[in-house]
Amino acid sequence: MNYTLLSGGTSDIGKAIAHTLGKDHTLLLSARDEKKLEKILLSLPRDLPHQALPLDLNDIASIKPALEAFVLSKEAKNVEWGGGRQTRGIETFIHCAGYVGFGAMKHFDYANALVSFNVNLLSCCEIIATLLKKSNQNALKNIILISSISSLRGYKGSSIYAAAKAGLDALARSLCDELTPNVKINSILLGPIPTKANAYLDQSPLNTPHIAQGSCEDVAGLVAFLCSKASSHINGQNIVLDGGRSVMGR
Repeated sequence: MNYTLLSGGTSDIGKAIAHTLGKDHTLLLSARDEKKLEKILLSLPRDLPHQALPLDLNDIASIKPALEAFVLSKEAKNVEWGGGRQTRGIETFIHCAGYVGFGAMKHFDYANALVSFNVNLLSCCEIIATLLKKSNQNALKNIILISSISSLRGYKGSSIYAAAKAGLDALARSLCDELTPNVKINSILLGPIPTKANAYLDQSPLNTPHIAQGSCEDVAGLVAFLCSKASSHINGQNIVLDGGRSVMGR
């Protein structure tokens, strides 16, 4: 069994995905905070050798060396599991990391915009490029990108964030043509999902009585499906998960 790399593993959505997949998938959790990663690892089932890989996705140059060091390490190449030692690579990559920054365009800040593009989009490109190298033993088979309906609908103050997320959706479509049949790739466009990270935002304009609020567990369920054999024919898609909000014009 190969690894499933989950970026943004310490976010509320990342933790929900980790706890859902951690029963059946060997996880490689990634985030900046090593202590938080270790805490999540301790909460996962112990019968699989889950591991942590601290990464700062705003530091693009540090990503490739860290990933290659892991896939070439003794820990990755010779893991005791199921009564024997197995060579492992990273088979699934779930890009759940994100940087949310809002502001009017007249207050555009290049440095802040660069962080948004680095974390949301460019780090994802660097990770995928690294996992396609020979060092990963041709293990990569599945990529899931967590995007936002901001890439489809206009929301005041979200221009830079929306542009970065739209890049993920375009990446899924283009890489589908480039990587098929060896690798499948899809993006999930999330509607409003209440988390600690966005609790400070006024989401009242997005609250509609007859549309149920989404949850982190809803996201984790869809991710689990895209990691299953039942989703093998789903490829190159931008899948909206918003309770129907976008088609109803909300």
